[in-house]
Amino acid sequence: MLKTYANYIPAEQRINIFEIINSRFKGSIDAFVDACFEHSIFGNPKNFEKFIKKPSLYKIGYDWMVLFKYSVTDGILKTAIAMKEANQNYDAAHKVWVKGMMDMRREKEEAERIAQQTEEP
Repeated sequence: MLKTYANYIPAEQRINIFEIINSRFKGSIDAFVDACFEHSIFGNPKNFEKFIKKPSLYKIGYDWMVLFKYSVTDGILKTAIAMKEANQNYDAAHKVWVKGMMDMRREKEEAERIAQQTEEP
């Protein structure tokens, strides 16, 4: 999945875990994923059991999967901030469209009601 992401997203727009992948893993996404499974607390049951026996904030703070999760969350936040103005403009236009559709429906219903009244003897 990270490879697909990297293929579609330009380097300057990628989440910051790619800085770590480039510096610590020489750009190898496969090496990063392998390190996650081999060393992360969440990479396999053995690592998790070892962590549970002796938990540490330091281990959590520098865990590859936790760092990846923070990177994704940060990327989502940055995207939301970047899209805020566009979303506001879309929301405003959508409200105008909905109001126009509702007004047209009301006018149609009123016209039908008047037509029915004039047809009745």
